[in-house]
Amino acid sequence: MQNAGLSKLWNSIRFSYWFVPSLIALGGIGLAFIALWIDETESIEAEALSWFYQGGPDGARALLSTVAGSMVTVAATAFSITIVALQLAATNFVDPVTFERLVNLAFNQIRHYGKSDVVVMIRLMDAIAEIALQTHRAHDRSVLQKQADTILRSSRSGLSEEYDQNLVEEHYSYAARCLAKAELSLENTSQNW
Repeated sequence: MQNAGLSKLWNSIRFSYWFVPSLIALGGIGLAFIALWIDETESIEAEALSWFYQGGPDGARALLSTVAGSMVTVAATAFSITIVALQLAATNFVDPVTFERLVNLAFNQIRHYGKSDVVVMIRLMDAIAEIALQTHRAHDRSVLQKQADTILRSSRSGLSEEYDQNLVEEHYSYAARCLAKAELSLENTSQNW
């Protein structure tokens, strides 16, 4: 029974992700100590190890630079493959970024939780007005108009005071004028070309 437990433990260690790399690292450290010991030992003559390496100092330097260069190349390739895999995974699981999606992400939750606060509703309308002045495509302006309409409806249901509702409607009118102004300025620009 104890043999089965040891066997299970050995298999879990052996098949873990870091087992082989750890053995390689420990083996490299051991080989480094052995190489230093051989280098410092005077009793071993260079001719005794001539079967192992015959290149001399310049050859050793060239061999070391080749090995180091190939290791850097392998590391760079592995890094590049990892980046490509992450990029492919990200494109498969993330919705494409569109203006409509960004506007919805920016406004929906704030509008939902702030519909009973007149200041939040006014700030949302002002933000739409500012964005509208920088918007050049008709589709983007329609997205902003839809968001402004939704904010107005939410404020009507969330604000109990008529004065507060009128303030939001004033800012809605300003946002609508900015949307129209952006459309007119774009038409004038295209006519001038």
